[in-house]
Amino acid sequence: MKLFKNMKNIQLAIIAVFVAAAMISCSSEEGVIDNYTNTGTYLFADSNIMNKYSLLDSSFAPLNLSFEIKGKINKIKHFRENYYLVVPSDFAIYVIKDKSYELVAKVDYLASNMPPTDICFPNATDAYVCHSGSGTVTILDITSYSIAASQIQCSGTGYFAIEGMGNQVYACANNKSEGSDDTVSVIDTRTLKNYINLPVSPYPRYIASTYDGKSIYVVSLGCGKEDEVEAKSPAYVTVIDITQKEPAVSSKIMLGSNNESAQNVYPTGLAISQKNAYISSNSNLWKIVLSSAKTAASLLKTSCKLLEYNYIRDEIYFIESKANANSILTVYDATSNERKSSHIIKSNIDAIIAE
Repeated sequence: MKLFKNMKNIQLAIIAVFVAAAMISCSSEEGVIDNYTNTGTYLFADSNIMNKYSLLDSSFAPLNLSFEIKGKINKIKHFRENYYLVVPSDFAIYVIKDKSYELVAKVDYLASNMPPTDICFPNATDAYVCHSGSGTVTILDITSYSIAASQIQCSGTGYFAIEGMGNQVYACANNKSEGSDDTVSVIDTRTLKNYINLPVSPYPRYIASTYDGKSIYVVSLGCGKEDEVEAKSPAYVTVIDITQKEPAVSSKIMLGSNNESAQNVYPTGLAISQKNAYISSNSNLWKIVLSSAKTAASLLKTSCKLLEYNYIRDEIYFIESKANANSILTVYDATSNERKSSHIIKSNIDAIIAE
């Protein structure tokens, strides 16, 4: 009997050891995951200066770049192992490594007199670049970082945002100086032709695709926001169905409860999560449920100047400008649509991207 008890005690001890080891292993794994998902570092541009900000200790410091950027950095895009800094006033896109921040290439558009305004990556070897004041979309070979000889002539007179999806590239175009009859130019990357132009509301400025590859969302400012001479018109979101042989507009959603309020909405950004589209503006952070895509609801009453989505952490983050050149970085959970944190950054922020 005593021997049986001893054996039972030994068995219990062995089980306890295995349970403890499993718990330690689980805790260690969870710690790694937590550490990865909550590193919370962001790169942002204050005019021509690149900075790095950490949510962990609320610290930021300028990046010690080995090259000079003279103009304001308008956009920061990431593809594979590089960041692409879009600087229209320098007529250039600067390509830097995402770990060392070393300069890979400076893509210069000065000779063609075409300031770049946005870049997209529909495939692994080419990037497509749109330009203000030009109806031309250029192609950048991202294996050599050289501008391809082939250029795509589109119907617009100036392009401000571009998105790639499969064999198509979509570019937001202003077709007339007064802002009417604006379009999204659709380019076939196989033929390098602008084969269709889809009508959207005046002054399309932001464009993004859904993660299921079924739709393109376009945000238009409306008239009278950039040019005060024009009479104001409502801000709209245009949804483009890209599942058919030819893309087509499937719906238009006004940003505001009525026509009058929508006239005063000034959109400032667009970000799409796996479930929702978010639009920042001078008055509200708007949300459109992708599954229905019928109305835009106000998620938060606030004035935002930038908006992005972090796929890895399933977070949206946006910037609010405050007095004394301060900015507030606010992070929201894109599933629960609840605020996770807000951080005061003593800097003006013109572009931002999560690392």
